[in-house]
Amino acid sequence: MVVKEALTHGDQVVAYVRRADALPENHPNLQVVVGSLDDHRKMKDAFTNSDAVISALGPAQDKSRKVKDLSIPGLMKPSFKPCRL
Repeated sequence: MVVKEALTHGDQVVAYVRRADALPENHPNLQVVVGSLDDHRKMKDAFTNSDAVISALGPAQDKSRKVKDLSIPGLMKPSFKPCRL
C-alpha cells in the first residue's frame, strides 16, 4: 500500500524486500532490491541518495527469528525527519 501510494504520487521508489515475490508491482519508477536484513552493505547501497526510508517490516511468522539491529553506520542523517504521506 505504501509503495502504491508513492508510485501514484509520482515518486521514485526503491523497495528492499526479503523475497522476490513479496512485491509483484511492475512500474517504471520502482526498483526492487532483494536482500536479507543482515546484509548491511546491500541495504546501504539501496538506500543511499534516498530522501526518505520507510520501514514496513512485519512480524516474522517464525517467532524464533528476531531482528536484532538494523542500524547501518553512515546511512542515517540527522536531517531525516518524520513526515506524513
